[in-house]
Parts: sequence; C-alpha cells; structure tokens
Amino acid sequence: MTFLLLAVACGNTTLPVGDPVNGEALFAAHCASCHAADGTGGSGPNLVNIVPSRTEQELTDTIQNGFGDMRATGLGDQDAADVVAWLIDSWG
Repeated sequence: MTFLLLAVACGNTTLPVGDPVNGEALFAAHCASCHAADGTGGSGPNLVNIVPSRTEQELTDTIQNGFGDMRATGLGDQDAADVVAWLIDSWG
C-alpha cells in the first residue's frame, strides 16, 4: 500500500505504447497549426529543439495538460502516446 501511494504521489504511471503513424495524423490535426507541420514553430515553440531534451512523460504531460501559453489538447492517454511516439521518431 505504501508503494502504491508513493508511486501515485511521484506521478509514476505506465505510458501506453505509442503508434507513430497515428501520432503523425494527430499532430497534423491538433498541433501543426501552432508548431508547423515540420515542428519548427510559429505561434508555438520549435519542437525540433525541444523534443530531444524532454522525457516521454514530460511530453505527454505537456500535450495533455498544456504548458505556459499552450492549452491542453484534450487528447487521451493513447492518442497522446501516439503523438509522443511520432515526435520522438521525428526529432528525438
């Protein structure tokens, strides 16, 4: 019981295995308008420079919950994992 509480308190979760093919489509639909199709930015930051320095969990948290001026996307766990898989395949 103590381990479970500690794991939850530390934010340890098991991320779903992402599908980068679906992630590319989701990125185009939800992210490219701010980050550009090639990830170089626009109204959103340049992901080409950001993705390599972030963990899968950090990327997932940002996608789902937003960060700074970025709003939460509303993507569920699997869709967020798919986008992260594509981001890492593309620029990780």
